[in-house]
Amino acid sequence: MAMTFAAARRSALLPGLILAVVVAVLAPCALAAPVLEEVRVAVEDKSPEAREEAFTRALERALVRLTGRRSLSETPPWETLKSSPGAHVQAYRYEEGSEEGPRLWVRFDREALEGLAREAGWALWDTQRPSLMVWMVVQDGVNRQLVAEDDSGDVRRQLAAVARARGLPLIFPLMDPEDWRRVSPAHVVGGFTGSLREAADRYAADGMLVAHLHAQGEGWQGRFRLSLRGASLGERDFQARQRDEVLEQGAHWAADTLRGQELARGGDGGPGILEVTVMDVADHAAFLRARDRLARLDPVREVIPGHLAPEQVRFRLRLRGDRAELERAVRRDPFLAVIPSAETTDGPASVPAFRLLQ
Repeated sequence: MAMTFAAARRSALLPGLILAVVVAVLAPCALAAPVLEEVRVAVEDKSPEAREEAFTRALERALVRLTGRRSLSETPPWETLKSSPGAHVQAYRYEEGSEEGPRLWVRFDREALEGLAREAGWALWDTQRPSLMVWMVVQDGVNRQLVAEDDSGDVRRQLAAVARARGLPLIFPLMDPEDWRRVSPAHVVGGFTGSLREAADRYAADGMLVAHLHAQGEGWQGRFRLSLRGASLGERDFQARQRDEVLEQGAHWAADTLRGQELARGGDGGPGILEVTVMDVADHAAFLRARDRLARLDPVREVIPGHLAPEQVRFRLRLRGDRAELERAVRRDPFLAVIPSAETTDGPASVPAFRLLQ
């Protein structure tokens, strides 16, 4: 029987259509940007008291995502903000069926939250945040496991939870034949970032988090390497009794470092905004001295006071230059000193720390 032109054309197109479907199924999933103002929290029951308490926890989580900070609970502005969390809620609903019990989904007014953060002196992290490709090996003895997208274990779940809390997009590898052809646990353990970057090209991530966690003695140790758009942002080692602690420290370090980079580039809506901490600020007179010394530095256009804590104060600086120029200026100042990041124990290592000299 003769085949019509239309039938022949459909027959010719069929293999291509099948291939397109297969490619679509096997291709890495696009990563959706996190909705920073929408939060889910556990709730005991549907009483007004339980709902209000859940609103408070949800508000803190939403503000943590918007600002990229680790926590707000110990800052003075938070004590004021948490007094009326329901005033900023746009919508909420109860959700059943979770293994952890009932949850409350809450959507806040985005503009209102941004206004609250600015009033509190918290810099906003740009919502268009860099996505990270995660290459992670967990080693217990001689056993090495590469964490993949479809892993159901605690490692992937916990890393994703910390990233979600900080509003940081992560991409885990499929570890399909194409990935295995390019990547092995040895590449991750050895830090062969060139090979890992080539393997990550198919995922179109902005940066990479390369991590090796391994049991050591009675505890765990982890080495984390971070890069963004091909440039290294450094590496850090963490040790703890529990693997989960090392994993959490590494994830927070990555988020802190990226946030610091973005804010230094003007990520909160203004050019050259950088948060800094000044230590040994014992009283109001010392606070004024610290503010005035910073204002005298050539790269500094404006000094904005931020969070106050015992013996230290956080400032936001509007810069003419970059962080390196600021640190060079501080080293030339007779009343300020740069504190190396390795010696910083209070706050994230990505926030520059200076000491006020007497």
